[in-house]
Amino acid sequence: MPIVVLAFSTASKRRPTADLRHLALPAMWALAFAFLGVGGAIDVPEAILAGVLAGAHTLAWMTLPVLRRRFLGASAILTVVVIALLRDAAGGSASGYGPLVLWPVLAVALYGDRGQLWRTIAAVAVALVAPTVLIGSPHYAPGSWRLSVFLILSAAVVGAVVQELLLRERRGAAKHVRLLGAIGDGVLVTDLGGRILEVNQALCSTTGFTAGELLGQVPPYPTWPAGHRATIGAAYRSAIAAGGGEFEAPLQRRDGTPVHAVIRVAVEPGTAHDAPAVIATVKDVTEPVRLRETIREERDRTAAVIAGMDEGFCVTRDGAILDVNPALCRMTGFSREQLVGAATPLPFWPPEALAELEAAREQVRATGSGSAEVTFMRADGSRFPGDFTSTRLPSDPDGSPTFLNTIRDVTERKAAERAAARRADELAAIAAVTRAVSRAEPAEARAKVCEVALEMTAAASAAIWEPGPGGDLRPVCMLAGSPEPDQALDEAIREAAAAGALATGEAGRAQVASDAPRRAAHAWYQPIAAAGGVHGVLEVQWADGGEAPRDAVSVLELLADEAAIALARAEAHDELERLVRTDALTGLPNRRALEERLEGELATVRRTGLPLALAVLDLDHFKAYNDAYGHPAGDALLAGAAEAWSARLRETDLLARWGGEEFCVLLPGCSAEDAVAVMRDLRARTPNGQSFSAGVAAYAAGETADGLLQAADDALYEAKRRGRACDVVHAPTTA
Repeated sequence: MPIVVLAFSTASKRRPTADLRHLALPAMWALAFAFLGVGGAIDVPEAILAGVLAGAHTLAWMTLPVLRRRFLGASAILTVVVIALLRDAAGGSASGYGPLVLWPVLAVALYGDRGQLWRTIAAVAVALVAPTVLIGSPHYAPGSWRLSVFLILSAAVVGAVVQELLLRERRGAAKHVRLLGAIGDGVLVTDLGGRILEVNQALCSTTGFTAGELLGQVPPYPTWPAGHRATIGAAYRSAIAAGGGEFEAPLQRRDGTPVHAVIRVAVEPGTAHDAPAVIATVKDVTEPVRLRETIREERDRTAAVIAGMDEGFCVTRDGAILDVNPALCRMTGFSREQLVGAATPLPFWPPEALAELEAAREQVRATGSGSAEVTFMRADGSRFPGDFTSTRLPSDPDGSPTFLNTIRDVTERKAAERAAARRADELAAIAAVTRAVSRAEPAEARAKVCEVALEMTAAASAAIWEPGPGGDLRPVCMLAGSPEPDQALDEAIREAAAAGALATGEAGRAQVASDAPRRAAHAWYQPIAAAGGVHGVLEVQWADGGEAPRDAVSVLELLADEAAIALARAEAHDELERLVRTDALTGLPNRRALEERLEGELATVRRTGLPLALAVLDLDHFKAYNDAYGHPAGDALLAGAAEAWSARLRETDLLARWGGEEFCVLLPGCSAEDAVAVMRDLRARTPNGQSFSAGVAAYAAGETADGLLQAADDALYEAKRRGRACDVVHAPTTA
């Protein structure tokens, strides 16, 4: 039955009609007095006394419910007395009123207890026997005692049998009620037309309706939502027509809250004494359905996130690929069809790295997880460096090991690392020049410049040309490297090239023109410029057999600048170092500074075991703020927020601008709960009534800097999904 009605009530079964005791007594007296005097004379005073007693009794019976409830036995005895008076007034044993004594006996048997019954039967015995003994003939014929005995015995038997049958029925009904109350699911009984006959307490608890509100209801029941009544009714009728069935239905409680239920319907065939009935049970499955939907949504969201990630994913079992994500196909150039089903060696394993990759695979099989930095191959044959991580998933029932493998293309990272390394070497060399220029004699400083030029550019020789006192150019410092050119530039060519660079302030190249089959030389001339103009030229020569580094010119430019203005260059170098790690708008540390600090804090955490939390903040609706108030106002909001937040944080904390409207807060010694408290405090301090969303991640054993940043970023994404202006703590997942 529709969920609304689907349940039996623990309430007692209601009688189908009103209590007949209200009408039975006046009907009996009306009948008795209607025949009074028919066929003979009557004793009028005695008849009047009987009428008075009967009238008073009837009035009290109709107006005083307590008489019917508590004094049923006394009322029955009074009835026997009135019948005895009527019998005597109408002629005694010949009046025919004697059998009326069965009426009060039957009433007490139906509605009274055993004591009331036997007291009533005793009163009947007295009423029938006493007149025969005390009054006698002719009013009471000698043979009338036999009829009296028969009536007494009949009253006793009928009363006892009726009362025993009713007692048995009440015990069965009580047992039925207890059984319904013990059922955990809601139960409801209806007739074939759907009218509710009985419900249990579980149904009332599930729906919020009382038994009185449900009993007598017909479809559509109040528990059927308006928008689903037709569907639920059709499913209910179909189950009844089939003789039983099961279906799910959305229901609503009395307060309007939704309930999802499984409804099972059974049809009870009718008998000679009972009509067919429909028994329906309703099981509240709201929470399981909600959990099922949550799991489905999480699965879909996880699949979407994985599909949109830059990292490549593939699932393998026994060395064969079971599934891949689009990122891996884009990364390797192989299609999904080419990858799924492929076995080791996998298509993106380069031949020269098979041994290394097999070793990494065996390590993962032995330990259950592992990572390595290896070289992979694209479909076009090109190679790329990748970070490879593999984790064993729970085994299949047959025990086959299954692995989730992650591949990240680190080509750009490697290039950035190499560039950073070169930049670091350049900065170190330039720093050495700066120290030499600031602390040494001019000749030593020039020698240092030439030395660094040879080292950084792999040149054959290096020299510095400066104007002499007479204005002529001459090499004031010259160092030779290796190998030396077989044919060097002659003095005239070198001097002319240096003079041209000095005069124009523009760098240039000079080369020996020779057809001889031996190594010639070529050189680069870099002006040494300061605030007052060009003061010299840095010359670097290479042999044709050697190759100049790709960034040699830029190195020479830097060296020339260092040689020209040592002190100014030192200040510029400091400024460069600051700019590399500082955000210009807010004055906060930037991404690079955060990454460097994070690596150091992770090392400390691994050594000491202290907690560490990282939060990623994103100002809510920042674009809308810019659109509404203009970009200068947006910049002012970023700077103001940075200042307000910095004032709240400890000296050991680090607030950095991650980019755009995103910031990161590194909180050494803080748990995730501590970080959430800090976020709430910072949110309260955000200028102009603005707010932010925050993702919080706490360090877990084995966590990397990238992993911690990613965890906090994932939590930030979840905070935005939840509506922004809130904090979400990253919840680690297990495979």
